Amino acid sequence: DLAAYAHQDVPFERLVDALNPVRSTGRHPLFQTSLTWNDTTGHALSTLGGLPGLEVRPEPVDTGTAKFDLSLVFEELRTEDGAPAGLQGALTYSTDLYTHDTAVSLTARLLRVLDAALADPDRPVARIEVTDAAERARLMAAAAGAGAGEATAGATTLVEWFEWRVGCAPDAVA
Repeated sequence: DLAAYAHQDVPFERLVDALNPVRSTGRHPLFQTSLTWNDTTGHALSTLGGLPGLEVRPEPVDTGTAKFDLSLVFEELRTEDGAPAGLQGALTYSTDLYTHDTAVSLTARLLRVLDAALADPDRPVARIEVTDAAERARLMAAAAGAGAGEATAGATTLVEWFEWRVGCAPDAVA
């Protein structure tokens, strides 16, 4: 640990080059998914904006290439007088791994979770539904076979559904 702390300022790319681990050049070596909060309304812009003759504003840059398999970026929106005006988000994804429909579906699920959390902040995250009722029914029917919707109607949690499914085919491969 002490040796690592002594070299904590070494750029990651240099460390990867020095260690030369076996890895795919098509994937980031640490992670494939990122979630970023950009604070372009904060201290950095206000400090730079205070310089005489200098105008500072955020400028979106799109390379058209995903740096990671999946990247979600949020930033806070403000009115002209600086009052909060909501959030803005963008999802970037590797088209080798995700289709447009999948990206839309992931975004819809995230919005569903955020809406539920905002509507009831005291609700445990584990009690927030990620899928909508139609998708849940479709998944249950596909996993259990035709006509399973009625048979599983009493199962309300993943554990209950799993127990029900095991009971239906106890010798099947999980």
